[in-house]
Amino acid sequence: MRISDERIRELEVISSEIKKDIVRMIGIARSGSLEIPITVPEVFVFLYWEVLENTIGYKTKFFLGIPECTPVLYAVLSKKGYFGREELWHFRRLGSILPALPDFRRTPGVDSPCVIGGIELSIAAANALVDIERNNCSISICLSSTKIFDDDDFLEESLYAVRTGLGNLIQIFLLFTTDNVIPNTVENCSNKLSKMGWNVCFANGSNYRDMSQIFCGYDYSDTRPKALFLIIGQDNDLIHAKTKTAGILSSMNSEEMDIALEELEGQQ
Repeated sequence: MRISDERIRELEVISSEIKKDIVRMIGIARSGSLEIPITVPEVFVFLYWEVLENTIGYKTKFFLGIPECTPVLYAVLSKKGYFGREELWHFRRLGSILPALPDFRRTPGVDSPCVIGGIELSIAAANALVDIERNNCSISICLSSTKIFDDDDFLEESLYAVRTGLGNLIQIFLLFTTDNVIPNTVENCSNKLSKMGWNVCFANGSNYRDMSQIFCGYDYSDTRPKALFLIIGQDNDLIHAKTKTAGILSSMNSEEMDIALEELEGQQ
């Protein structure tokens, strides 16, 4: 079922509220970067409000391989009711249920620890294979950055997913760009995955209709694993100039947090 205009407006409101919570979380914690978290809420909102809710007959599990997206995941889980919103203001504090990296033993709603270096794909693939062997109707979604291509075991793990017929595995790559140009390294890797037997697609990670079109076209009875490259623009005007240092965002003080929140209010 294609996503409606009314539904898109609902998701946009949710995304806006989550962005405000992300700014407050990082501002109160006085720790962490805003640059990546503020550009990806649409991806998480789409996954948690559309894919996880509407993939009828399937249980969906989520595996995170981008530590910088941790505040987004926490804000989304709070919005979904896994824990109270007030817990967000204790992000990164000692004893909090919201540590710097997600921990499935401490944080309600987290399916797996946040790992990097290609390990997230290994964990998601192993989980997908177990579900197939047990005849479980389950989908494993793994979220990584394109840095995973630098891992020596990535192509081997990708070939393993094809050989074992993991059609219930969706590997999402977040491609951060300022000019919407796909780097040669990404294009080469997508071609390799396609030749291996992966179902490879590209979409705009800020466009709900674009993402919906891809997921509506997925056939989970198809044994090909699925690779989705989501293009994320990083020209967000919300990011205040004072918080940028050599392209890397430092932690915000209370004044900068207020400015960011005011800019978010002005975007509504």
